[in-house]
Amino acid sequence: MQKCVALVLISVIAPCLSHGQILHSGFEEKNMNAKLSVNHWDTYDQPVTSRLDSMHSHSGHYSMRVKGGKGMKSVAQRVSYDSKGFQQLLLRAFIKTDSLHGRAGLLAIITNTRGQMTYSHGSEGIEITKNGDWTKFEIPIITEPGVNQILVGGAVYGQGIAWFDDFELSVPDQKQETIPRPKVVEDYVNEFTTIIKDNALNFGQIDLQKFNLALAELTHSATTKEDCYPAFRYAIKMLNDNHSQFFAPKYARNWSAEAGAQRIDFAEGRMVEGKAYLKVPGFKGGNEKDQRLFADSLQRLIARLDLNQPSGWIVDLRENNGGNCWPMLAGLGPLIEGEECGYFFVKGAYSGPWNYSHGASRIGQEKQCSVTSPYTLTHRNLKTVILQSSRTHSSGEVIAVAFKGRPNTVLMGTNSGGLTSSNAMFRLSDGAVVNLTTSIYADRNKKHYLSGVDPDIKLQPGDDALKRALDWIGAN
Repeated sequence: MQKCVALVLISVIAPCLSHGQILHSGFEEKNMNAKLSVNHWDTYDQPVTSRLDSMHSHSGHYSMRVKGGKGMKSVAQRVSYDSKGFQQLLLRAFIKTDSLHGRAGLLAIITNTRGQMTYSHGSEGIEITKNGDWTKFEIPIITEPGVNQILVGGAVYGQGIAWFDDFELSVPDQKQETIPRPKVVEDYVNEFTTIIKDNALNFGQIDLQKFNLALAELTHSATTKEDCYPAFRYAIKMLNDNHSQFFAPKYARNWSAEAGAQRIDFAEGRMVEGKAYLKVPGFKGGNEKDQRLFADSLQRLIARLDLNQPSGWIVDLRENNGGNCWPMLAGLGPLIEGEECGYFFVKGAYSGPWNYSHGASRIGQEKQCSVTSPYTLTHRNLKTVILQSSRTHSSGEVIAVAFKGRPNTVLMGTNSGGLTSSNAMFRLSDGAVVNLTTSIYADRNKKHYLSGVDPDIKLQPGDDALKRALDWIGAN
């Protein structure tokens, strides 16, 4: 079977791309002196886990086999591309997987003439998460003026094997500039722009002319609302807050899915040398029943540990990657009951204080998440250590900030992940969601956290965090 052509030239505006061609996109041209035994492709893994495979191919005789492991394993090629404006390209390839415990997908990293990364994209939401036969996948790539290179390829995250074949980079059909956008698209873009303008924390810091031009050029050929999604994702990246996101309706619905529809990771705990240890993971989702289930489980765990009359508490947030802070705060409520723990700060004003009272986490008096049977500690204000790391993100950082500056309490570890900003969800008319950064965190003393939470006691690589926490409680 003949291999697919690497580049589809279907744009009436750009009928020829002298650059932008993926060379040896089907892995048929071998070069035994090259690292991967195929011209122009390279791997960024040590040790090298990628190789040609003649036993599996979508077409022709060969594909590229990538074996997963710790972190990301990838194979990629640098493609020259001279972008004259804001353009949307499509990267396509066929992927097959086996024994995959993780995910596989496509990736693209775009750089300009100064070597700066202007845009990156992984196949969020369309990754293969289970074994399967050859399937065609695609991701949009946004280029802007000054772009001269695109790194394209495939990646495996976690254990397992993926095969990649028949890569293709194409410019989608584009209508003439003189053809106006349909009213449904015009209204949808205005709807999105209004949300960004009225609510985005960083809107006043962006290049507004570039923002408007990008949206105009990237949606000028759109005929449906869905056609606008890549442009919206790019526009959100221009806010440069590293936290705002755009979710298509399919993925937005997952946030408020029916109770039990999503897997919940519950907190774990045990007694260690007379101290109560809690490992609190992140919680994803907005379903009220699931939130209460998480918070109830955490309070029951605290109640069981409290029966042992601990001399202190250790709350481990090192693997807490965020999500929804309110069930976490409600679950930990017995430790901070009646305290004003922190604030959201936006446009020169503070929100009502974060707090836990009468069995619920709250902003001011506004209830956020309730527990079924509130528990009260036998002994309040015991020494407390909060363990954090660079993997403590977003809502996990809310919990860290809630304990910052608290008496008899220290934060211990490394700087947190740096997503110390609050997001609000704004739903568009088709059910898509703009998850927009609208404020930053402030602790109980109204100290602001712009890019992460600094620990009170900084740990070094190799330090035994749990032992250090036990020692601190025992020595104070």
